[in-house]
Amino acid sequence: MILRRLLPFVLAAAALGCGRFHYYPTPPQAKKPRFPFKVSVLPFQDATEGPGITRMGIAGQCDLMKASCKPVGIELKRLTPEALGRCLALEMKSSRLFQAVEFSEQTPGLRRTDVILRGLVRRAEAVNRGQEVSLMFALDVEAVTTADSETLWRDTMILERSGPSGDKRMDQYLLNLILRTAFSDSVRRTAEGLERTLARPGGP
Repeated sequence: MILRRLLPFVLAAAALGCGRFHYYPTPPQAKKPRFPFKVSVLPFQDATEGPGITRMGIAGQCDLMKASCKPVGIELKRLTPEALGRCLALEMKSSRLFQAVEFSEQTPGLRRTDVILRGLVRRAEAVNRGQEVSLMFALDVEAVTTADSETLWRDTMILERSGPSGDKRMDQYLLNLILRTAFSDSVRRTAEGLERTLARPGGP
């Protein structure tokens, strides 16, 4: 199976801790910063409405923002808004596109940063169907400049990945794949937004 063949290569990459698990960011896109801006990433907000754990015979469903999924046979710990924010900050920093990147618990002052990224989790479900595990996420993410509160971009990302059940490494791989897809796209869109801003008369 393709996913199983990819596991050794993905898990051999440099892992960085986000507080709850190890996150494997996309390889750097630049050798030196392309944008002379400081980016701050805030904790995500949790808007999921799941009950936590729902059992379905020997399988079950889990809201990753509410509970650990181990009781339904999925080796994933409960996610936190802070962990997601830290992982997005790691992805932004790993790209090396920006002058500086930080994770901030609170909205930073205008003098401390140029761009703020914030997100909201609408869905973060893991389902064990017996032979297969599926992860389904819906994330709202936006980037806003602090100078004039301009929205560089805003979007809702719908992501789903599936793999065979009963493999702890596969569970971790699926979660990393979903988050890295969303967060690398966030890096790209932020860079494109800053390019548009710099191209305007008068700069940012």
